[in-house]
Amino acid sequence: MSVRGVDFLRDWIAKNVTADDKGETRATILATQCVLEAAQRGIAVAHMEEGGHSVESVIMHAIARHPAGS
Repeated sequence: MSVRGVDFLRDWIAKNVTADDKGETRATILATQCVLEAAQRGIAVAHMEEGGHSVESVIMHAIARHPAGS
């Protein structure tokens, strides 16, 4: 875990997760997109995984708590 990686993940989620995103399949797709974009910027997956949570599980949590209609 690194500050740069965690900041990237949080910013990426804020910009890319919407109220229309629902379910595990969508979380998997978003996680793949996030990991690919992070790799292009030289950020490893391990640098984004905060507290042992996978990128996909963090995105799934963000989807679950995203306010409807936002």
